[in-house]
Amino acid sequence: MKVRARKHPADLAVELVDTALTFAARRPLFTRDEAVELLHGVLVKLDDPEIESALAPIVDGAETTYAAIRLVERASIVDSLLDMRLALDVRSA
Repeated sequence: MKVRARKHPADLAVELVDTALTFAARRPLFTRDEAVELLHGVLVKLDDPEIESALAPIVDGAETTYAAIRLVERASIVDSLLDMRLALDVRSA
């Protein structure tokens, strides 16, 4: 029987953000709901309150920005995801 090693929460967070970046790169436009769901999806899958609290303000800021628009451009979502990635890199440095 194979036993999987549990990933470190920071490694999992980076992997989740990278996966979201890959997904976002494939589409030029998202509805507001899709954009918010993509960003919140990263937070929901985290199992570390400290990392979650570091990334939540980025997601909240993006959600506030998206509130007044119906379609969100890929660049805006990618910017938020890269901000999340940077926050993770700064935490691990």
